[in-house]
Amino acid sequence: MDRSYLSDQAVVAASRDFVCARLLTFEDGEEAELMKRLYGRRQLVNTVFTILDPKGRRALTRTGRSPRMAFADADAMAEKMRAIARRYPGRKDVAAEDLGLPVLKDVRLALNVTECDAQQLVVVRGEDKRLTALRQALVELSWSDKLIGRFLYAQADGGTDWGAIKGAEQAPKSGVLIVRSDPYGLTGEVVACVSSKASAQQLRRMMLSAAAEHAPRAVDTRQIRRKGMRDGKKWRTELPSDKRR
Repeated sequence: MDRSYLSDQAVVAASRDFVCARLLTFEDGEEAELMKRLYGRRQLVNTVFTILDPKGRRALTRTGRSPRMAFADADAMAEKMRAIARRYPGRKDVAAEDLGLPVLKDVRLALNVTECDAQQLVVVRGEDKRLTALRQALVELSWSDKLIGRFLYAQADGGTDWGAIKGAEQAPKSGVLIVRSDPYGLTGEVVACVSSKASAQQLRRMMLSAAAEHAPRAVDTRQIRRKGMRDGKKWRTELPSDKRR
């Protein structure tokens, strides 16, 4: 989605004063209705971009399919974001605990988003009491300067298909797993993990190491779409989508 905008360092720096939300489009009914309202169309489209006021009611920029429809270039986007931040100054004392862990809806969807964003996925697995401390440490790490924006996150539940994740059977049943998705975002592989008995330092070392080793792949979406069709790969959305897409 216009990576030349969203990966621009000035835009990334300006985004620290915003709540950045990625809506689910065809995966959540309420969020789909919001996207249709923002775009002003009766038909739902797969991407919508805008910047909203703090109450989430009024668009402060032009609404379109991507940042490119609202700004001439990344510099213009960053400048507008800084101006909005000055107009709506946020709290400066927000702690990681206040923000919580930015989890995606479920592991299935998280795998797909992870591949689309060329990221790695952190999966919290299990419910035992020892996991509570480790999860809190993960919240702190997810918002830390060295790791913010380096991973996506998901909470495993009873509906998680562990058969789609290679190495999950050998991984701890309660702990934190780092998963790299396949080129289609349908399956993945555990590349690192710690059990719920691990310390915050062990978790930190694992995540820093995984972040340093990760080399995101450049993706030609048209090529991968054609190859996926040849390989019979399909993604079924929760809501019906335009068959032409």
